Amino acid sequence: MNHYKKRFIKSGIVIPIIAAVIVTALFFAVIYNISFTFPSADKSVILADYEKTEIITPETLNIKSDEIKKEKIPALSANTLVGTAKANGQTLELIFNANDVNAVKKLNISENSKLIGETGCVFASCYKQNSGFVKSLKTGDKIELQLFYGNYEYEVIDIKTNTDLSEAEKSADGISRSFVICTDNSSSVGISNQYLTAVCKMTDGKIITQ
Repeated sequence: MNHYKKRFIKSGIVIPIIAAVIVTALFFAVIYNISFTFPSADKSVILADYEKTEIITPETLNIKSDEIKKEKIPALSANTLVGTAKANGQTLELIFNANDVNAVKKLNISENSKLIGETGCVFASCYKQNSGFVKSLKTGDKIELQLFYGNYEYEVIDIKTNTDLSEAEKSADGISRSFVICTDNSSSVGISNQYLTAVCKMTDGKIITQ
């Protein structure tokens, strides 16, 4: 093999292949670090297709009594669509323990929340792109929930601004049957340092008992 052929193989084939491998490795390393070091306030953007999971839609329960035994309601799995929430002309779907992709354009009920209608707090959040739902709420407003096991009404009793998510989760401490909705209220991109929280109490609907 002469000098020119060696140079052609080195510069035309080997070096481009090595460069492509390095660039690809750097790309995925940067994406990985960005997604974990600087979580976006709206997580629906990076590599979304890799996280998509089928949404579960439960069968509608026809319960006529004013009280529901908790055992009558199927245990909720992650990414279960439980119903819709309506307030001030806006509607968002309610989903239980959704992943980052399935939570887009929805109110996402946290995994450790009580059931709607049960004693305790239901904590839900929505992405910044849907924050208008929470920002439109004011004290005295009513939120209508249409669920697979019945209809509920909650009244907004307080609007709070928190600097810590754990504080937002405790906003309804002491309220028997509460519904707390939280959203990113920061003006910057990246890790949120401000949360807008609507604290609501149940005013109508079937009570869930043990």
